[in-house]
Amino acid sequence: MAGEYNIQWTDDQSGTNPLKPRFVINPNEIDGPGNSSAHTPLQLPGRYTVNYGEIFAENLIHLLENFASTTEPQNPTSGMLWFDTSATGEDDDFGVLKVRNKQNSDWILVGFGSGGGASGGAGAAPSYPPMSGGSTADFNVEVGGNYFIDTSTRAVTVTLPASPELGDVCVFTDVAGTWDVNSLVVAGNGQLIMGLNEPLTNDVKYASFRLAYSGTTYGWRIVA
Repeated sequence: MAGEYNIQWTDDQSGTNPLKPRFVINPNEIDGPGNSSAHTPLQLPGRYTVNYGEIFAENLIHLLENFASTTEPQNPTSGMLWFDTSATGEDDDFGVLKVRNKQNSDWILVGFGSGGGASGGAGAAPSYPPMSGGSTADFNVEVGGNYFIDTSTRAVTVTLPASPELGDVCVFTDVAGTWDVNSLVVAGNGQLIMGLNEPLTNDVKYASFRLAYSGTTYGWRIVA
């Protein structure tokens, strides 16, 4: 059709990416949510579209706020960001930032956001309930736990929850400074850790790290 727009993705300069084929927007048509053949969560107007200025302005707002919503954007594409406001924490304004994976099949947790309140100022990381003492025995992890692991006498194995939910978090700290002698071993309990189907071993002295569950594709990820 005369006057059509031929759209090319950033990572498809050669036109051979099967996950992101080039597409066409015809005159007086809009490619976007609500259209059965939509390719992105944005409203992309074709030539001669009425009120295209308003459409472009709303697109910029969506990008500015990373599609902040309790529900994921329609027609997501790999590499895009989504600020998921459905997650809850000690703050009413708690949320998690996610990125769409390369296969465009799942969301990966990349960060947290919160307002003021108990967990600190804007952008502060969420707080976690303290655990009494330093554990020297193997144990099962509870979501939201802040665990101080003492390996001064033996290596310690901790087992993550079997059925985690997206955004679940737990924290581990080498309280005795002996992980380099006796390691901390984190068992996935059927879930991947850093995309691998094997336990995570930490042998760094005085290390402290946070694991967050990103979904079934990559499982638990170290986020801090």
